[in-house]
Amino acid sequence: SLEISTATLVGDLFCLAAGLLYAVYLLTLQDARRAFGSWSLLVWVSIFGCPVLLIIALLLGEPLWPTDWTPVLILFVSSQLIGQGLMVYSLAHFPPLVIGLALLTQPAVAALSGYLVFGEVLSPLDVVGMVLVGAALAVSRAKA
Repeated sequence: SLEISTATLVGDLFCLAAGLLYAVYLLTLQDARRAFGSWSLLVWVSIFGCPVLLIIALLLGEPLWPTDWTPVLILFVSSQLIGQGLMVYSLAHFPPLVIGLALLTQPAVAALSGYLVFGEVLSPLDVVGMVLVGAALAVSRAKA
């Protein structure tokens, strides 16, 4: 956070950029899902994402071939196949606003897990943020 140090401003900017790109992604997927179907769209998104990730890995000097494929396969099944697949599928049943709000629960779940498992400290502001995200999700779902 910028409150901690000006050196962390880049991380804050990346978070803002990620949020904007996620919103564009969801709105684009909603329209494209009607034309392609959920699973076809997931395949195409993955295919178009691969060259982008390859370029980023090359620019950062990251290794391209894993020494152990187990984490790659676990991430593929849990994040891409199940997580992204369910998100694309849910676009037929919920507006992007509800899905976007549901995605905001990820940091809250991570913070709560850190608190329970690793003894990390949650500030009152963190708890208020979690409650507000939950309330916004409940209100938006009731209105949808």
